[in-house]
Amino acid sequence: MNNRVRSVIVGAVSVLAVFVVASVARSAVSTFKGQGTLEVDSLKVGTQGSGGVTAFNGTIINNTTGANNADQPVTFGDNVRIDGRVYRGSEAGTSDTKPFIINDNAEIAGTLTVGGNNVTGTKRYTGTVDLAADGDFVSKYDYETDCTAPDSDEYIKYYYYHYKKVAVAEASITEPINIRVFYKPAADASYIIGPNPEGNNVWQSVGYTIGDGSVYFTYKTETETCAGTFADTNWTTGAYQVVVN
Repeated sequence: MNNRVRSVIVGAVSVLAVFVVASVARSAVSTFKGQGTLEVDSLKVGTQGSGGVTAFNGTIINNTTGANNADQPVTFGDNVRIDGRVYRGSEAGTSDTKPFIINDNAEIAGTLTVGGNNVTGTKRYTGTVDLAADGDFVSKYDYETDCTAPDSDEYIKYYYYHYKKVAVAEASITEPINIRVFYKPAADASYIIGPNPEGNNVWQSVGYTIGDGSVYFTYKTETETCAGTFADTNWTTGAYQVVVN
């Protein structure tokens, strides 16, 4: 084979190789479809400045285990941005029995909005008081009234303060912390402490006392006269929250 023929063959092979490489490069931007399991040591999606999209139409899990078959979590080694909502279980919202659980201490660099109410704090204790029931603790003030005196029906004999007891692990008289207690005022409350521009949609603060790892606050008062007893609960709905900073 002379040199001219050899040169032609080499040139043709070189051109064919260029077309094959170019074809493979072009196919890299196409969708790869297949069945089975793809196992790789690492996977890189996107490039600097342009990013990429990874569609997981299913569940992301870590199917490896640690020592003694211990659970191994999925690890995110960088800041995580989530543009949607985060919830637990198959149904979004609060209708199921699977609340979203944070299995650690939490720090919020901003305000916390719960049920439409902005409440700042690191921990919250919430509930509703049965306004018809007696308090967990009742304080009684004796007026030492003589009900045998004439026209004494309206004389006050005793005044009762009914307190709700809320167990708060952080409550200690030896280690002062910032605790605030709020109640939800009734729509027809006869008096409100502080401005209340939104009717009963604004939580109002209430005084409290601390004892034996609990917080106590008044939710009902009762007045006993020589003629009978009546209670005053028309200023609250019974809903409360204790916020610990």
